[in-house]
Amino acid sequence: MPESEPIATIRVPSWFKEWVKAHKRDDETMFEAWQRLSGGPHPREVTGILSGEAAETMLERIEAKNSQPKSC
Repeated sequence: MPESEPIATIRVPSWFKEWVKAHKRDDETMFEAWQRLSGGPHPREVTGILSGEAAETMLERIEAKNSQPKSC
């Protein structure tokens, strides 16, 4: 998230916060984990906002995730 991005506080149930925390990777912030786990935003929604390099990285990660076997 860019430094100039406004920050908002949201309220979520404790169980949801703990679920995100349990699935958070060591190198992620809570926001990054929540964003990854929720799947958003769609690349079309950020067209023109991301640099070409950032957009390419995002698409590569989506493709890599989509090629992984689904767990039940």
